[in-house]
Amino acid sequence: MAGRSASRRIRPYEEDGATEITMELGLLNINKNEVIELIYKVQARFNQSKSKEFYQLLAGGSLEDQVPDGPEILASMDRATMDSSGLVRWTELCYCSPPLKHERATVYDEYFSDLETEETKSHERFEGESFINHLSKF
Repeated sequence: MAGRSASRRIRPYEEDGATEITMELGLLNINKNEVIELIYKVQARFNQSKSKEFYQLLAGGSLEDQVPDGPEILASMDRATMDSSGLVRWTELCYCSPPLKHERATVYDEYFSDLETEETKSHERFEGESFINHLSKF
């Protein structure tokens, strides 16, 4: 676990009746009533046959209101790039365990396959064509 704590940011989380339990994660002591924010590098294969549908979902405005992750999905897809092999890569802030659990259940599993995540310290943009620009062509 060495080095993993550097990518964690902690914010307070309030839950009625939360019992305070301390867990040791690397150098951090974290209470049950706190949420750990992690940034992940994500890569996945996009289902090209759903390009128009996915672009309409992203541009249509409905994701903005999706709780808890709609705005982050939109920001992540704005950061996403696609390489010449069709691999889409992006970074995403997520509070779920496992990573992107809610995002996959509500959006990503419908449009992507072979999704992989890896912790990282900050957002980045990968080489390749803007994924949004790619989608807008359909």
